[in-house]
Formats: sequence, C-alpha cells, structure tokens
Amino acid sequence: MRNAVSKFRAIRHWYTYNKEFFKNKESMKKVKGFTLIELLIVIAIIGILASVVLVSMSGARVKANNSSFKSSASSLVPAIVSYCDDNLGGGDIETNVPFPAGSKAAYSSPAGSECGADGEFSVTVVGDASTSAACQADSTINQNGFTPAVGC
Repeated sequence: MRNAVSKFRAIRHWYTYNKEFFKNKESMKKVKGFTLIELLIVIAIIGILASVVLVSMSGARVKANNSSFKSSASSLVPAIVSYCDDNLGGGDIETNVPFPAGSKAAYSSPAGSECGADGEFSVTVVGDASTSAACQADSTINQNGFTPAVGC
C-alpha cells in the first residue's frame, strides 16, 4: 500500500508541474487555421483579378506606344527645320536627321527627301509594329509641324 501511495503522489506531483503542458495541448486543439479549399478559392480569385488587370493594360500599352510615336515625330520637327535652314536646296533629310535610338517612329517617304530652295520640306513617317494601325499609316512632318494620321 505504501508503494501505491508513493506512486500516486509521484503522479500527482508530475501532473502538478506539467499542468500547463496539458492546458496548452487542449487549447491547441481549439485553434483553427485555413482549410485547403479556402486557400484554393483565394488563389483562384487572385488569378482572375490578375487576368482582368493584364487585359486592361494591353490597351494602355498601345496608347503609350502611340504617344511615344507622336512625341518622337514631334521632337524631330525643330531638328529638320534647323537642318533645312542650313542646307537650302539640298541634303537628304532621312540620312542626316535620324530618329533617336529606340524611337517608335521611322521614315517612310521615298529615299532622298530633300529640303526645298526656300527651306520647305515634307517627310512621311510611320509608327512601328507596337503602335496602333492608325499610327502605322502615313503621318507628315513639314515646316509647319507634325501632322499625325487620322485616328492616331
């Protein structure tokens, strides 16, 4: 009997010191996390939202490329005017006044567009493949400025 009492006391003593351990175990069972299905639904919603944003951004990208084309072509007007003032009656504009590197614009007029004797000129430019179809049509740069194609 004495042995049984000492065992009981030992168990009670051990339980008293480890009571917090058991409490934490019970409280851990009550803690809930997200289920797999909840996580998959959230991931699907994020994917759908991302695809909607990407589709809407493609239109903005074309508009940005059109704007870059217009800006490149407009910025070339003073350079061509200055070149024609220095080279009245001659000088190949397309060879001597290039577009900046990385520009969305290119010359499309026949080779040998030259400045007139009175400083007048007319050069045709087009946008590259990243611009809209309207900007890929012929636009004009002359001494009065840049005139984009209709709808560009």
